[in-house]
Amino acid sequence: MGIAYFVGHRLEEAIDAFMRMDNQNKDTLTYLVACYAQIGDMAEADNQMSELLRIDSKISLDEIAETHSYLAADTKKLLVDGIRLVVSSRKPLEKLRVVKN
Repeated sequence: MGIAYFVGHRLEEAIDAFMRMDNQNKDTLTYLVACYAQIGDMAEADNQMSELLRIDSKISLDEIAETHSYLAADTKKLLVDGIRLVVSSRKPLEKLRVVKN
């Protein structure tokens, strides 16, 4: 149901459907990242991205576009653009500095 809602650009309903699933996998997390980003909830999009990267640390925008080639062009663009929003907003991890007095 989540993908059907996403295809219909009903993103909040897509989120609800994906979140009701017992297990989140790489594909559902990809959709969740895009959905949250597209509705402007960047904090939750970032949380979902962290989980996606935990599952597949080498995932790329090209891979996402390729593996979702079954989507219509406008829907695939919505997905990839949502992921791109999150990637561009993520801050690099800062190194912990130890300061001696």
